[in-house]
Amino acid sequence: ETFSAEEHIYALPGSDVNLTCQAQKKGFLVQMQWSKVTDKGDLLAVYHPEHGFYCASQGPCRSLVAFREAPGNVFEWTLYLRNVSSSMTGKYECSFTLYPEGIQTKVYSLKIQTNGE
Repeated sequence: ETFSAEEHIYALPGSDVNLTCQAQKKGFLVQMQWSKVTDKGDLLAVYHPEHGFYCASQGPCRSLVAFREAPGNVFEWTLYLRNVSSSMTGKYECSFTLYPEGIQTKVYSLKIQTNGE
């Protein structure tokens, strides 16, 4: 199940971008993850209710991602991209694995604008 079609985000070099996706809490949250969509799929961060956060980068997870339960039984999963550059252009996929609903995903397409665009 997909939340919605791909969402396009445009940002200026050096700016900060927050990508957030949400899922309705009905059953149980198994895990959530953020990945950059590449040939092999680059895992950025995972959250598991029992095991906590895992981030592929060496930096602290709390500076990269945040998870919260919002009012109305909604899970929010945010990826923080700081000081963006053209190398960060691409697709970012958020996924929730929920029981019994299955996997829900959302894809953001990030484009870093240059002076000529």
